[in-house]
Amino acid sequence: MLSNETRNSPDLNPIEKMWAKMKSILRKWRIRIKDKLIPAILQALNLVTPSDCQGWFACAGY
Repeated sequence: MLSNETRNSPDLNPIEKMWAKMKSILRKWRIRIKDKLIPAILQALNLVTPSDCQGWFACAGY
């Protein structure tokens, strides 16, 4: 069984894994213009797959 401290670790939080993927995509695209950031975030979000989410939850023990 995981302790409360371990369960609250960002390493085991699926949403943190999703944001890491999003940040990686956005860095790769090198968006530097404020007006292009929101559309780029939406495009990056569309690249997060159900399979990604399933893996992140499984890795976190859900």
